[in-house]
Amino acid sequence: MADSDPLGSATHAVPANAQSASAEARACASQEVRKAQVELYCDHRDGALSAIRRAKHALEDIGSPSAFVGLAALDEAAWHARNNHTTVAVDLLGAAKDRLDQ
Repeated sequence: MADSDPLGSATHAVPANAQSASAEARACASQEVRKAQVELYCDHRDGALSAIRRAKHALEDIGSPSAFVGLAALDEAAWHARNNHTTVAVDLLGAAKDRLDQ
């Protein structure tokens, strides 16, 4: 009789899809963070800020508490990048990437 509850089986599929979407968003954010690091290494501040923005957009789609922590870290890194504190920004981006890759 497990087949008689189509809604029950559909609700079990949602978390798997949500987890998959979350994993994709985290991977996208991680790639953008890495791009931001490279842009900063090359002294391309505007490119780095664009990559940080794209990473933030990817994390905003997740909406989990860990994503909000990542958003705060990216905000801080962006502030340092805008204010020419490149070493600090690169370090913060590295820490953010490590958290995303966990």
